[in-house]
Amino acid sequence: MLEWCAEVGIPAVSLWVFSTNNFRRPATEISGILSAVESKLTALARQPKFHRLGLRIRAVGKLDLLPDSTIAAIRAAEGATAGNRKMVLTFAVACGAARRSSTR
Repeated sequence: MLEWCAEVGIPAVSLWVFSTNNFRRPATEISGILSAVESKLTALARQPKFHRLGLRIRAVGKLDLLPDSTIAAIRAAEGATAGNRKMVLTFAVACGAARRSSTR
């Protein structure tokens, strides 16, 4: 998908990978999800084809709620891709959805 986005000139892609609601899941599920996020961040940052595409990785959200290993993977991916400027891939991690107020 990222290669297609680069091909058609889409400069930014955002992925919502872990909401704050996910913290309500059992600990084993949380660690599994965050382990997958860490793995994907590491793989993207090391993949030469994404550097050739000019992919810069960043993360947004309540990162202070995340385990140290996830924060380390985020920081490593951001650092490894900091010089890339053609496309930004934003991982929304530990973000919550805004609640709508009732009009009743």
